[in-house]
Amino acid sequence: MNEYNPSGRYVVPDVWNLKESRRATVKEIIRYMLKQLKTHKCKRK
Repeated sequence: MNEYNPSGRYVVPDVWNLKESRRATVKEIIRYMLKQLKTHKCKRK
């Protein structure tokens, strides 16, 4: 928590890569979001 919020007054959420038990990179997050967007668009048609 101190890495993102040195004051320690509130919690800052993290995005995790559960398969590898570590924080997800920005690249992984974007890739996941684009994949979700593509599957959502296909279901709407």
